[in-house]
Amino acid sequence: MSADSAGPGHGSSFTVTLPRLDVDALPHLVAQPSTHTPVVSRARRVMVVDDNKDAAESLGVFLDSLGHEVRVEHDPQRALGAIEGGTFDVFVLDIGLPGMDGYALAQALRQRTPGRRATYIALTGYGSEGDRQRGDEAGFDHYLVKPADVDELARLVQHAAV
Repeated sequence: MSADSAGPGHGSSFTVTLPRLDVDALPHLVAQPSTHTPVVSRARRVMVVDDNKDAAESLGVFLDSLGHEVRVEHDPQRALGAIEGGTFDVFVLDIGLPGMDGYALAQALRQRTPGRRATYIALTGYGSEGDRQRGDEAGFDHYLVKPADVDELARLVQHAAV
């Protein structure tokens, strides 16, 4: 490794020299089976509601990559409006939403879809025992605390009752 500069205000150059890897000297590498969740055998219709747009979109892309049909909303009122246009098998809801928390949203979604069995999953940063109890009272089937295991979430979505 070397560094070079013409002096203050002139920038610097850094050079790193690495030895060339002799791939013939390496033991033969064998691909290992993936530990990632496989593509689903039966797609679910999933609504993700989280006001953190990056988290919601990332989760939506992940579930879509597994073969699920995903709708992402960032606002509870828009989520309520979206159920008028279709049915969902799974709702993945953040709890700390603006205007209406995830507990109230879960209850409102259930009231607007009577007779329709869907799985409700809380995905939240609120992890106290009291928060979990409120989740049970609001009708959540599962309560995951962020950062959640994505393989567990994928399994819960895949095995959701429809």
